[in-house]
Amino acid sequence: MKRYLIVKLLLLIGLIAFFANCFVLPTDSTLPFRTVFRDTTKKTSVRNLVQKDNVEIKRILSIEPSDYEEIRFYKSNDIMLADEFLMVKFKSHDDWDPFRYAMEKHIEKIADIYQDYRPDESKKIKKYVVNIQGNYGYFYIGEDASKIAAQFADALEE
Repeated sequence: MKRYLIVKLLLLIGLIAFFANCFVLPTDSTLPFRTVFRDTTKKTSVRNLVQKDNVEIKRILSIEPSDYEEIRFYKSNDIMLADEFLMVKFKSHDDWDPFRYAMEKHIEKIADIYQDYRPDESKKIKKYVVNIQGNYGYFYIGEDASKIAAQFADALEE
């Protein structure tokens, strides 16, 4: 009888730990946006992209910059290249899904354009990355995706 009770308790503890892990939100970073951005983009080709203003962000990405605490968008000046990098600091965790949705819509739009005249860029677009951790997120199209992902994770470790 005691064994049965111990097994039930262990299963209950395991279930509680599993569900608690599912519902716990990642902690927000207290690091300044500038620091996270700098540490995420060091030693990458993002430095070769050109920063766009809020009007361009609205036009190109169809998102409202004022919905985010901070935002930076970089894009290649060469229209033949699809390279883009967007980093945001969210006001709240409720902004995660609209951000993902907006980036998916943007990818659908540009994938069709590049598919016809730049198939090599189209392949790059299909390998886009959206990464969100706590109150920071980024969207990236380019060659340095794994390097940026690693640097982003390192930048948010305090």
